[in-house]
Amino acid sequence: MPGVPDNRKLNGPMVGHFVCVDGFESPSKEEAAAGLAMHGEAYLQPWNLVSAEKQASVATVKFAVDLPKFQETFARSLQIVDGENVLYIDSELTSDTAFDRTANWGEHPFLFPPFVERGNTVVDVSGARSRTRTYGHTATLMDPARPLAWVTVLNKARHYLLGYVFRHEEYPWVQNYMQYTGVWIGRGVEFATQPFDLPHRDMVELNRMFDSPVYRWLPAKSKIATRFLLFYAKSPEGMTRVDDVRLENGMLIVEDRGSGKTMTLAASRPL
Repeated sequence: MPGVPDNRKLNGPMVGHFVCVDGFESPSKEEAAAGLAMHGEAYLQPWNLVSAEKQASVATVKFAVDLPKFQETFARSLQIVDGENVLYIDSELTSDTAFDRTANWGEHPFLFPPFVERGNTVVDVSGARSRTRTYGHTATLMDPARPLAWVTVLNKARHYLLGYVFRHEEYPWVQNYMQYTGVWIGRGVEFATQPFDLPHRDMVELNRMFDSPVYRWLPAKSKIATRFLLFYAKSPEGMTRVDDVRLENGMLIVEDRGSGKTMTLAASRPL
C-alpha cells in the first residue's frame, strides 16, 4: 500500500482511520483509465471545515468533501463529550446524479506496531459467519440478531484497547486484512457495506453473500447516512479478549467473560 510507513521508525500506539467512499477496492480497468483510484475519492480530496463549536459539554466538528468523479458529496461530523473516552461519528453521502446507483462504503481502521505486537494483539468481532481469501484476507458477516455490531483490538500486554460500535444494517461486514511480512506490518479491521475489497461491478455480480447484501443503494438526488462510535481506553489488568460490547443506559460495557474482567465507559450519546 503506497505511503505506509516503515514500522522500524515508529513509536507509540500507531492507529489510523480513513473512509473509503464511494468505493472500497481497486478500480476496474475502465475506472482506472478514467482516473479513479483505489478506495474511492474521499480520502484523496481536500476536506473543508464546515464548523467547530462546543455547546455545554459537547464538542462538535463538521467537515465536507466533494467527490467530483462520482458526482457526490460526503459530510462527516465528530462529537466528543467531556469526560468520555468515546467519539461519535455521523456521516452522509449525497448523490448529485438523477439516477439510482450502488454505493460501496468502508471505514478503514489500520493499526501498526507497537499496537500490533506478536503474541499480544487480539482482535474480536460480533460475527456470525466468515470467509477467507487465499492471501490472509477474511470477511465476517456481523451477527444479524444484534442491532449493534462491534469490533475490538486489544494489546493485552500494553493495555491498549480500541473498539468500534456500529449499526448492523449500515455496515454488515468486517474485513480483516493482515500484513506481517516485509519492512512493515499492520492489521486492518475494516467495517463496510461489502465483504471484500472488490470493484462496484464485482459486488453487483455477487449481489449477496451468506444471504446478506454486499452494497447499499444511493437513490437519485438523495442521501444515505451512517452513525458509529469509537472508543479508546486502557484495558483492565488481566483482560485477554473481548466477548461482548454493548450500550446500556448511557454506558459502554466491555466484557471478557473468560477472565471475569469488565470495563465500563461513559457513553451518553445514543446510537
